[in-house]
Amino acid sequence: MSAPADVLQGKVSATVAAVLVRDVPLDATEGTIHFTFRTEHKPVPDNRAHSEVRAYDDVGVFHAYPPHRGLRKKFREEMAKAAFPVPLG
Repeated sequence: MSAPADVLQGKVSATVAAVLVRDVPLDATEGTIHFTFRTEHKPVPDNRAHSEVRAYDDVGVFHAYPPHRGLRKKFREEMAKAAFPVPLG
């Protein structure tokens, strides 16, 4: 399993941020475009705890990113509000 500091190797002025699952936005709507966001456990080599936030449209189709730029911006803003720095020491 990796440690938060592992992602900073070779980076001089960076930090690691986290967002609690309970703080991930559940959905977003702009006009008639609506997406539901789900946090899903997706382990990868050397990081069993890896999770991803996935966007699904009204019929349940997964989208890597909501296709509408305004929804992507809203989602990023909500995630930024909920994010906090991870202590690395």
